[in-house]
Amino acid sequence: MALERVFTALLHQDVDDEVLYPHVWVTPVSMADIVHDGFGAMARDGAEFLEVAIRQQKVLAALAAASAAHSHTFRAAAEHAAHRAESALSRQDSRILRALRRELLASSART
Repeated sequence: MALERVFTALLHQDVDDEVLYPHVWVTPVSMADIVHDGFGAMARDGAEFLEVAIRQQKVLAALAAASAAHSHTFRAAAEHAAHRAESALSRQDSRILRALRRELLASSART
């Protein structure tokens, strides 16, 4: 998934504190806003598709594991996406998604 590559690059980017334009000030963008912008529409529009929900959960779990500083943000996005998906999926697909989430949570607890 392209978003996984983008967020991985973002998480490993060095902060540059050099001020090129001292009279220009921009409010920093929070990681929560970036995650919401990146994954929110997919969670909404792809909620009824199990394949989308599975891939989103796996990507968000991988990103949470890759960044202790932002793991809470990625886990919250995964929880939000799962709730949206479970409300749109069939019972069988919801069970599959819940089982996957349990597996991902268990594997993150082991690391």
